[in-house]
Amino acid sequence: MKSHHSLAALALSSLLQTALTCAAEESYHLVREIPVGGSAQWDYLTIDSEAHRLYLSHATKVEVIDLTSGAVVGTIDNTPGVHGIEITSDDVTLDLNGFSLICTAVNGGDAIHGGNSKRGLIIRNGHIVGGTTFNYNGQAWVAVPAGWKIGIASGDGTAGSAGTSIQVSDLSVAGTRASGISLNPAGFLSNSAANGTVSRCNVENCGGVGIAAAMVTDCTVQNVGSHGIDLGSSPSFGETLIGLVSRSRATVHGSGAAIHAPGYTVADSHGVSELGVGIEAQTAQNCRGWTTGAASGILAGSAGNCDGRSYSGYGIEAGTAANCFGRSETNIGLRATAIVSYSFGSSDNGTIGLQACLIAIGCNGFPSTDCPNKQLGTN
Repeated sequence: MKSHHSLAALALSSLLQTALTCAAEESYHLVREIPVGGSAQWDYLTIDSEAHRLYLSHATKVEVIDLTSGAVVGTIDNTPGVHGIEITSDDVTLDLNGFSLICTAVNGGDAIHGGNSKRGLIIRNGHIVGGTTFNYNGQAWVAVPAGWKIGIASGDGTAGSAGTSIQVSDLSVAGTRASGISLNPAGFLSNSAANGTVSRCNVENCGGVGIAAAMVTDCTVQNVGSHGIDLGSSPSFGETLIGLVSRSRATVHGSGAAIHAPGYTVADSHGVSELGVGIEAQTAQNCRGWTTGAASGILAGSAGNCDGRSYSGYGIEAGTAANCFGRSETNIGLRATAIVSYSFGSSDNGTIGLQACLIAIGCNGFPSTDCPNKQLGTN
């Protein structure tokens, strides 16, 4: 849409993989100009080096140009939402070198789309900007969609289409109609290469999930319409999958979880949801999870050194909890189905601050503690 995009697009063509790895080192110069008619906005390009064809997205169609003669030899009509960059090969490194991919049209495609089942993609160092914003209608925040559909997408969304060993880093994504970064969110086998890793990325103002991946580290997500960070569903019985969120923060509107990692580990992270769970995990360590709704601030199999807060749900709801603080306005501050140790639970307007179904060790609850076996000074 703007002329400075063409350098990034040219360097990103999957058919010019040599240029992909050394684009930052080469200097580009104008060889010739090819006139193409029409007044609508231009977008990104792909080159078919064998057929000597240039495919240039142009508003709601794609222009086909013969690179030998410089003539427009055809058009592909009715293609609103064509992707900015399509990666069609394995083992491609895509360095945006600080460039921005910008789309504010109503129905843009994906800014960067990794084709089905692609492997070994590395995407890094740039910015993706769409036109989606959030407005408050007096009752809730509502997304006003425009621009790119997804910032970075792997596969077409169908079962088995996502790629493997995909790494995304040092990117910002803002204003997409659906997800910000959508890789394979279902964890990865413990004996395989990393499948869907996102690090040092910022995502905001997205109508769907902020980041969907198996590993998320040092990331920030804010103002999204679904889960902030999503590791997908829990592993099935007998599966050995690894998933991790660490040193990350997420804030979401609506009922999505700020950090959704059932069956996986969340560490050193902070999640805030308007109506949904702050943090959902198998193991939560050194985390803060807050919600202003009826869900739990932190929902985990085990919680350690955590701070969970909710308006009308449990501050912390866990199997076991150690060295934790849970607070609720109207419900139980901290509730464990098994053991709580050295923790404090508070209910501002309820009757039970802390509840342990089996054992409470060195705990305090305000205004009271509910436990059949209180030990080591539990009140």
